[in-house]
Amino acid sequence: MMSSVRGMSVARSRLVESCADSERDVLRRRSTLWLEHDRGRVAATTVGATMARRLGWSPARARAEFQHYDGLLWEEETLIQRTQEAG
Repeated sequence: MMSSVRGMSVARSRLVESCADSERDVLRRRSTLWLEHDRGRVAATTVGATMARRLGWSPARARAEFQHYDGLLWEEETLIQRTQEAG
């Protein structure tokens, strides 16, 4: 859990100092939150709220960002599971 808290702090600072324009960009490219047990899903809500405030996203855009990130994770997890079952 401590690494998640540190990871969220790093993600927030990277958001501030970068030109990140999506949750995926912050969570996957600019932090290690996607390596957490939950793959950054919990942090995504905080990161998304921070990005929405800073970038002027509407609530619909913030929801869409989370849904897109979560959908990418589900696709990856499904692919990993299929590969493990086939192996």
